[in-house]
Amino acid sequence: MSKHVRRIKKEVLTSFLTALPKEARDWFLRSKVSLDYNPPENLRFKLAETKEELEQVFKLLYHSYVASGSMKPNPNEVRITPYHALPSTSILIAVLNGQVIATLSVFRMGPFGIPASKEFDVSQLMKQGTRFAEISSLTLDESFRNDNREIIFGLLKYLYEYTTKYFGIDMKLIVIKPFRRFFYESLLMFEPLENRIVKNYGFSNGATVMAEKLDLHLAKERYKKIYGEMSDEKNLYKYFCETKMNNFEFPNRQYHIISDPVMTPELLSYFFCEKTDLLKNMSEFERSVLKSLYPQSKYKLVLNSGIGALNTKYDRLEVRLDTDCPSRLMSLDKNSLVSPLGADMQVRNISYKGLMGFTSAQIAAGERFQILVEIGDRLVSTLEVSASWKSGFGHYGFKIEKADDSWNTFVAHSSTFSKKSTG
Repeated sequence: MSKHVRRIKKEVLTSFLTALPKEARDWFLRSKVSLDYNPPENLRFKLAETKEELEQVFKLLYHSYVASGSMKPNPNEVRITPYHALPSTSILIAVLNGQVIATLSVFRMGPFGIPASKEFDVSQLMKQGTRFAEISSLTLDESFRNDNREIIFGLLKYLYEYTTKYFGIDMKLIVIKPFRRFFYESLLMFEPLENRIVKNYGFSNGATVMAEKLDLHLAKERYKKIYGEMSDEKNLYKYFCETKMNNFEFPNRQYHIISDPVMTPELLSYFFCEKTDLLKNMSEFERSVLKSLYPQSKYKLVLNSGIGALNTKYDRLEVRLDTDCPSRLMSLDKNSLVSPLGADMQVRNISYKGLMGFTSAQIAAGERFQILVEIGDRLVSTLEVSASWKSGFGHYGFKIEKADDSWNTFVAHSSTFSKKSTG
């Protein structure tokens, strides 16, 4: 099917769906779902890990974005963004006979923000302590677009399992062109983040877009309510939440870490210094953030290459690691505002010497605590810490005064920036 014909069909379908009442629109779109529970054996879903896979991803994105007008052509024929340099970013792919045929990227909210946060208000989510990520760059190879049910829904299932079991977030955000909202709202239960349209969206070359959200804590029950009694081929609840796919490869983790960094110093240099000028053209703030997220001993040369020294000192000798570790705070000080029974806290990033946690408890600067941290399944570490800063959003920073051997082993293991996958 030619691009011209597909564009006409898209315009006609959009007009038709817009004119329908919501209930009729939902019924119509859900009736079109046709799920494949037996995908081809040579089709795999996984995280992009190798130079070859990443090269294919960035070329696939480039050709798709240029064709849709969402990006201007460049001589290297790749689409790479600063967000792809972050260790908290994961790139999901569908691979058929060694060829990447579909991809999407997941950008967890962090010091860079996310593309959506530059145009849409996410401050309320941050105040609530909601951990969220933006789903971006969903792209399918042109040659597979006429028959793609096992590819697109397979990738969306992989995304659902990865974000609910491995990525440590509460909510997914997506920025889309308005005509795509019906797919995400009627089928996947997304809701508008804000009731407004943004024109001239910079991340997509001036496109007109809107933002949608999905609360992952509510998604499973909503899918069950909507799809639970439907036939298998239309039952997204059974497909997303109950079915195990043998062609899915997920990270094999011993501890409660939530990032799968892929950019080794060599890959960072290749994609951000040789293939593009992205690293050189980053702001001083962006480069300083990268330097705080990667181990200095391994990444200093590439992160300092090609430009003069930064005004910001590069003096962090250890990397901060994103985690999702339940913990219990017990104050060691008198007159504490924390209950004598203690308080729950979610440890969100860690290092040998410090950690950051989210809690509803009120903590005073300098207050000392004993913390029991679940660092893995049936693995608990005991720390003595003192509060060093607070954000105002329920996030607190702690200096570690005393740590046990299990903590040091946990941090050492997680700091290697290595990744293995399992089926």
